[in-house]
Amino acid sequence: MKRVTFAVVVAPEGPVTTPAFGAARPVVLITTFEDFQCPFCRTVGPAAERIVNAYPDDVQVHFRHRPLSFHALAVPLARATVAAHRQGRFKALKDLFFSRQHLFTKTADGKPAIDNHQFRTRLVNLAAELGLDRQRFAADLGVPEEGKRATADLGSKAVSDKLAQDNAKGILMGARGTPTVLVNGRKVRLAGSSQGNYEALMSEVRAERRMAQKLLESGMARHQVVPSLIAAHNPNTQNAAAWLLDNADVSAAKLANAVKNDKPRGSVPQEVFKVPVRKGAPYKGARDSALVTIVEFSDFQCPYCSKVVPTLNALVDEYPKDVRVAFLNLPLGFHKQARPAAEAALCAQEQGKFWEYHDAVFQNMAQLGSPETLDRLAKELGLEAAAFASCRTSGRHGKTVDADVKLANALSVRGTPHMFINGRRARGALPLDQLRAVVEEEIKKWGPVAAKAGRGDALYARILARGKATPGILAREKVTIDNTAAPRLGAAKAPVQVTVYSDFECPYCSKITAPLHDLTKALPRDVAVYFKHFPLSFHKRAEPAAVASICAQKQGKFWPFHDKIFGSDLSDESLDSAARFVGLDMAAYSSCKADPANKQRVAKDMAEGRAAKVRGTPSIFVNGRKFNGRANIATLKQAVAEAKKLN
Repeated sequence: MKRVTFAVVVAPEGPVTTPAFGAARPVVLITTFEDFQCPFCRTVGPAAERIVNAYPDDVQVHFRHRPLSFHALAVPLARATVAAHRQGRFKALKDLFFSRQHLFTKTADGKPAIDNHQFRTRLVNLAAELGLDRQRFAADLGVPEEGKRATADLGSKAVSDKLAQDNAKGILMGARGTPTVLVNGRKVRLAGSSQGNYEALMSEVRAERRMAQKLLESGMARHQVVPSLIAAHNPNTQNAAAWLLDNADVSAAKLANAVKNDKPRGSVPQEVFKVPVRKGAPYKGARDSALVTIVEFSDFQCPYCSKVVPTLNALVDEYPKDVRVAFLNLPLGFHKQARPAAEAALCAQEQGKFWEYHDAVFQNMAQLGSPETLDRLAKELGLEAAAFASCRTSGRHGKTVDADVKLANALSVRGTPHMFINGRRARGALPLDQLRAVVEEEIKKWGPVAAKAGRGDALYARILARGKATPGILAREKVTIDNTAAPRLGAAKAPVQVTVYSDFECPYCSKITAPLHDLTKALPRDVAVYFKHFPLSFHKRAEPAAVASICAQKQGKFWPFHDKIFGSDLSDESLDSAARFVGLDMAAYSSCKADPANKQRVAKDMAEGRAAKVRGTPSIFVNGRKFNGRANIATLKQAVAEAKKLN
């Protein structure tokens, strides 16, 4: 196996270059946008090295920085590797940071490290141990005065400019989170493990090599292949090739705008929503003295919800006078035991043991399929068995759960866990360090206000008074959608039109087909469902499947064909097999697939979708208003009822 070494790709101007390794004259460029506090980023490098070893003459890899705003140490760690790169030791420091990631983000006593004099001096000492020029490294990194925190203007301007350019290029190329990997400018869906990432990358690289070979055979010069393919994959991003090849910088105005509008996946935006907490909701922590109210929407069958339990407990323990957590229910439709567990937990609350029961349910999540589990847990906690059983079987807390779900829908909460920290939206099981940073920010912000306005409920009311109203399950803005040519499910003159922009290779799209079918059956006179094509660029088989489905539609068999191909590999053989299965005239079907007018129809659907601000699939509109809820039958019915009122 060849040894992978990093080379330097020289930019036309400026002293700071991009770390790169692999082929000197590549036909495939892999660009990685990474963050040294991102736990998944460390799986990308080994996968990329295996790809280069497989195709040493064809593939080159570029490493770019995308330090996410909620990672407090991402910037100094990135600065350190840029400083090391200027002395030829980028890979040594990069590999060290990723291999000891858990150590570099902690102090000796296990607490989160702070970007200050002590932390940056530690990085300088480490660089010196690796043989780097200590003075030069420290100047590039920037070290604050002893006892002081780091500021944005520390370190050399050249390093700052390089990080700013990498970050802006990442934002403009769609890197909302890390790691983001592009192959010739096309985003790759990663698998989260080194082996999975390798397989995903290898599939994409092989496809790009085949395209590159065709271009070379057509007479294109080798050095033109990569920029040509990047441009082809990014028709709406004029400078994509120049940015990724360091032939152009992002302009100052575009850079500032990109940073201003950056909303990285996993961040906690400053935007505050009005998130009321129903009377009687269970709280833990500083019930009456809190400066920070965390409202958690959770599901007792959600494994990620169980992971956030110790995180929230830690916050309550660390800030006993300042933080409280309110629990609201959002049992997801595909978790069949989540609603019974939610109602059972409210029965436990009647006997003063909500949180004990809450913890016990999460600890026994795998046994929730057995109906005896809920009663057994109550017995083990010492609850009065007869009262608990009577409460659980009565269903009297069903309306409470429904109220929580309705609020979640109004707030556009689609998954769990989903939290609001003083009204600020926090999606997913975010790590303790990140949530702690938000909590400290809120304490600093609201502490002075609380001195006059009071704490707990009084302060929370003051915070929400400044918040935005709940967005609602349907957007207020209405767009025009032409469903004339779209396949329809339901009554032709139904007063409510549900339009779904979908992609046959999208796994999430397949999950909404059953609820949409159920909706037309439940409301046969009120609702018609229309299908619009929106094949995503990184789904190679989505467009051929869309064209094939149009051909099935022309023979009156769209919906049977639609149901048959979702979940298949969408190969030509699978599509043809589905066509035969639903009884299509195969000669007419084959002729139809070759007709370029059908690709034009797909393009028309996509153009209309982009005009309606569709960015991903599935995207649902109800009478032209964007649907913000979870696509289950109950929520869709709620949207239909709201659409009738609005129209």
